[in-house]
Amino acid sequence: MEVMPVVAIHGAAVPLLRVMKVSGVPLLRASQVRGWISRQGARLSAAEVTALSAAAERLFLSYEEHRAGKSL
Repeated sequence: MEVMPVVAIHGAAVPLLRVMKVSGVPLLRASQVRGWISRQGARLSAAEVTALSAAAERLFLSYEEHRAGKSL
């Protein structure tokens, strides 16, 4: 599995017509991230998705837990 960094920027002015990069990392408007990911072509296997999902469940609070003010 290859991991590619990207920075999603909310609220600041980011050019729409070109991708700015810092040290090779694309800086995108948050609204551009979905399309950027789709154009990358790489896909995860079912096993990789399962592993990432399990890790996220261990490392991050659920929406409900976050709203209830729980902490890790």
